[in-house]
Amino acid sequence: VAGRVPSTAPYLTSAWVSIAPLRFGAGMKGKVGEALAAEIPVVTTPFGIQGYGLVDGESVMVATDAAGFADQVVRLLGDRSLRLRLAAAGLAVVGSHFSRQAISRRIPALVSAVATAPLRQRTRFSRLACWRRDARDWWSRHVGWRFR
Repeated sequence: VAGRVPSTAPYLTSAWVSIAPLRFGAGMKGKVGEALAAEIPVVTTPFGIQGYGLVDGESVMVATDAAGFADQVVRLLGDRSLRLRLAAAGLAVVGSHFSRQAISRRIPALVSAVATAPLRQRTRFSRLACWRRDARDWWSRHVGWRFR
């Protein structure tokens, strides 16, 4: 176990498989996303795929117990074509949903939704109102898109 390291890149570049035996959690898991973005096939639990839209056997391998993890890891280590296929599919999922280009395509709709969200109580949501105004100003200055 290496403990705290300044960068995981050297470990990822030398890895054939990433193992993320997550037992609980919600949202996206950084360990899984980082490995997928580095084009490393991942063995994880159902918790590990939450928030990514990954599919067991297509873009990631899922196991629910220690024996299942061992089986999937051994299977990946012994099957180069499966490793490469999962690595490419995982990278494609991350690229299509979480790359800078994918996120930048979603920003106008997100900012517009926030900017047009109705405010029921001005005092309760004053921070949101300020954020909306700041987001509009930033977007207009940096992107050149104007809100109406």
